[in-house]
Amino acid sequence: MVASRGIADDDQQPPSASLVAPTNTNAAPLDPTIVLRFSELIDTTPLRGALTPSSPLRYTLRRAISGANGLTCDRDSAGTVLLGIPRLSTEHVGDHDVTVVTFKPTVQLPGESCVEVVVTADLRDLSGR
Repeated sequence: MVASRGIADDDQQPPSASLVAPTNTNAAPLDPTIVLRFSELIDTTPLRGALTPSSPLRYTLRRAISGANGLTCDRDSAGTVLLGIPRLSTEHVGDHDVTVVTFKPTVQLPGESCVEVVVTADLRDLSGR
């Protein structure tokens, strides 16, 4: 006899992401490697292959503007979606496995710019949250 609970979602929450690299977001290199670590395993199906402007994970190059607290990302600017193929991996953190997404832009970024990372609600964990 084989029994299965299906895919268990222990925390009953949608996945969240944290930025692992670059570690200094105010002085990132012009050729950054951007690493996101999710709180759990995610369904990586929509991330297999090249990212597009409609992907559930997007990296947008925007200009940076000077403000009272230094440079900030100009979210009102049109921006350019960075295309490329993310590298997907799994890490064991604490007592569970998590998904790690690594992305390296295919072009060198200009100075005084920023990269906005957007994770949409269309990116889900294995249970569909």
